[in-house]
Amino acid sequence: MKPKYLVFSIIISALCFSSTFAQDTASMYSKKIDSLQLLLDTHSKNDEEKVRLLNEYARNCFYDLEFKQGLIATREARLLSEKINFKGGKIMYYLSLSVYHGSGSMANYYRQQAEWLSKDPDQQLGKYFVTLNDFEYDGNDWEKLKNQFNEMLQYFENLEDKEIQANILRDISSFNYQLGNFEESLRRQEQALKRFKELGQVYPTFLITSYKMYNLRKLGREDDIKKLEAEMIDFVAQNKNENTYGLITATMANGYRASGRHALAIEYYSQAIEKFEQSKNTSMLVNCYARIGYAYAHLEMFDKSAEMHEKGISILKQQNDKERLITASNSAVFPYFYTKNYSKARAYMELALQTTNKQKQIYYKARQKSLEGQILMDQEQYTTAIPFFQSALETYLEHNRISSLPFQYMFLARCYYNLEDYPKALE
Repeated sequence: MKPKYLVFSIIISALCFSSTFAQDTASMYSKKIDSLQLLLDTHSKNDEEKVRLLNEYARNCFYDLEFKQGLIATREARLLSEKINFKGGKIMYYLSLSVYHGSGSMANYYRQQAEWLSKDPDQQLGKYFVTLNDFEYDGNDWEKLKNQFNEMLQYFENLEDKEIQANILRDISSFNYQLGNFEESLRRQEQALKRFKELGQVYPTFLITSYKMYNLRKLGREDDIKKLEAEMIDFVAQNKNENTYGLITATMANGYRASGRHALAIEYYSQAIEKFEQSKNTSMLVNCYARIGYAYAHLEMFDKSAEMHEKGISILKQQNDKERLITASNSAVFPYFYTKNYSKARAYMELALQTTNKQKQIYYKARQKSLEGQILMDQEQYTTAIPFFQSALETYLEHNRISSLPFQYMFLARCYYNLEDYPKALE
């Protein structure tokens, strides 16, 4: 289907600072940074090993939330690799930028850039590509982050480094969006777009163009939205590069899913999956299998949803990617619940609880309580189900999980209704 009537509604979380990382884990990287700094101080040669050490140092800085320090080291490593003509250094550079973004579309993009370069048959660069996991950051002090990144931007503007500027501008735009500064967010998007276009980077150009839809909608600029849609349709038609087309169609699918057009989302996820299967891009395959699974679930096609999640889980098991496997297992729980495969739902919930992330563990334990409550409710054991929902509700309230609250209230109301305790149900 041609995207003639394409209307993008990109997921709000994609507009947020995509690096989400648990603060209580960050401090563990400080010792690694100190050790790497010592190694760098004693390594006098400007060689490949120094490039590797600088990138390792940069990534640990990002994990420790020292973003400016990390970007300075990333840039230094890139310049050194260019100076000594070290091709593997570009792969390391892209991987470091993916860690800077943490998770989400731009992290995926830079990972793919690194992987594509590593597969160049003439260069024999495969040994420089390593698999790096997403990480999570719980920070939401948007004003503080905006000020911090504005200062970083000025630093890299003085160095005339367009790519790092473009990435920082993308995040500054996101912070302004979260603060309700939609005009400023749009202005920063335009600045990021200008730099990515000058660099000839197709996918970031498309991605940030699609993000502009949110600001334009908030500002009520319908005529500009129509013009932008036409530009994007033309953009897709003109950019069918094998490497980027899968990313672009996946982004289109994300927009359709976010706007509730799940059938169209499935169509575009299927196109993206086909491209990623051809290129053996397992990282993006896992991503697309999860998201097409969500789309099928919204259409109440739970068998298909479970099937898609299972495909992603199968890849992660082969790769022994424990953290992503935990996330994927959590996503598969309720599709299996809705197919009445309670044993499978419980098994995946237990697997999800193996996470080492304390915040996730708290959330997953509450989900487990809710799961047990729903199974009991399905079995019409309403009195027994109530304490499970109450326990989950208390956790969600304590940890400000706003999006999870309506479901627990709804489940409790249903239980009380079936017990003919109508005042409690209305409460």
